[in-house]
Amino acid sequence: MDLLLVIVWVTAAITAMSLVLAARMILSPIAGQTVDAPRSLSWLWTAALPAIRLLEPLAALTLSAHGQRRMSEQMGRAGWSRAMSATQVRSIQCWAVIVFAAACSLGSLYLRGQIHAVSAFIAALAGFALPLHVMRRQSRIRRQRMRRQLPFLIDLVAMSVDAGLPLSAALNQAVDRAPGGPLREEFLRALGEIKAGRSRDEALTALSDRVSQPALTQFVLALLAIQRDGGSVLHLLKTIAEQQRSDRLIRAEHQAMQAPVKLLFPLVVFIFPGTFAILLYPVVARVIAQGGLW
Repeated sequence: MDLLLVIVWVTAAITAMSLVLAARMILSPIAGQTVDAPRSLSWLWTAALPAIRLLEPLAALTLSAHGQRRMSEQMGRAGWSRAMSATQVRSIQCWAVIVFAAACSLGSLYLRGQIHAVSAFIAALAGFALPLHVMRRQSRIRRQRMRRQLPFLIDLVAMSVDAGLPLSAALNQAVDRAPGGPLREEFLRALGEIKAGRSRDEALTALSDRVSQPALTQFVLALLAIQRDGGSVLHLLKTIAEQQRSDRLIRAEHQAMQAPVKLLFPLVVFIFPGTFAILLYPVVARVIAQGGLW
């Protein structure tokens, strides 16, 4: 009976991990879409889309105008806004609540013969929070990639300005030559809005608000200020690029200083017990073989 319980709990854990991985597989391809490439989403997302649309009208009722605006802002930071809507994210949350609560209820019914309401409620909360967690994690990764790519993009703009191009043409040239990534995608989107008739100041301000990255916001504000007040664009761009590199070096040194503290927990919990067990096993075995300590 004990072995059967162990097998059931291991199966339940594997099922929970499979649900989490499935949710990540559905949501992760959304952030990888580029504005200059066809949106070839994964087969899993394509298969799940009809079910997501099925609950979308019900999910829309749970989102107020303020909540939809906040969800859209979070989706913009994660790079999801061009692939899906806020109501579709809420629909995914509803499906996650249903699946997690049903899986927990079935497991509780099989193990105990009755449904445990508290466990089902906790599982439903976990399912509701999972898409938001994936979105926030993707947003954090995206901001880090932008922060690493920004100095190189500023250098490209500075070289183009130094070669005699005006700022608008230099920005277009730099974005065309920049490596692929979220920063290039966002600037391509802003340049597309400018070509569609939006003013450059409004497009760059919308880019800064959408991404919500301090380094990029500083760059955009500096460009807007230099256009409004005048001054040396080339000197400003070189100064901003150098400052971004210096900030990145400081952050790297700070993370390196935190490494020993982060290693302390796995060392104490996982490494040291195994090491002590290997070292002390011969001594303990000999003491036991000789009749103990007394």
